[in-house]
Amino acid sequence: FLIDAFEWYVANKGKYSELYVNPCESWIQSMTANKPFDDIVCPILSGALDVDGDGETISCIERGGVIDYPSNGNLLETVQVLDISEGTSVPKYVNSISKILTAPSYLKEVASARLLPNICLRCEHKKLCLGNCSVLHGEWDQSGECPGFKRFLDHVSCYVRDSQFKNSEYMKALQS
Repeated sequence: FLIDAFEWYVANKGKYSELYVNPCESWIQSMTANKPFDDIVCPILSGALDVDGDGETISCIERGGVIDYPSNGNLLETVQVLDISEGTSVPKYVNSISKILTAPSYLKEVASARLLPNICLRCEHKKLCLGNCSVLHGEWDQSGECPGFKRFLDHVSCYVRDSQFKNSEYMKALQS
């Protein structure tokens, strides 16, 4: 599907210069710039945080809404703080985004996401893909398509390296 979407995208970019289809566009830009882009690698690497409607936070957007996934803290959790001079108590929030993003449980998950599976260490796309989704890797039996979509990346890579790329309708549309 991604290869078909990519083929359609590069063939039609000249007709629709305002059209941007991700991950096709992101991967072209990533390979052209030779650097990973936040929207195509595991979001936790750049500090993503999924906040559920009940205030629970989890590091992984892919796991968002999963009931038994351990929370990194609840943004809606409060404690009552006494104001002695006023003789009242007011609720005070216990957590903040910055507190959760620097908590040991969150940082442990970031470190875990940065550890590439052995199979990724041999892949030519590891510098840009960064293993993609660690959740998908955990469920992958290492047969068939990898969670980083290697066949798709190989296809995009051939396109970007092709000498015709600089004169393609895609590049003309970007430069107009």
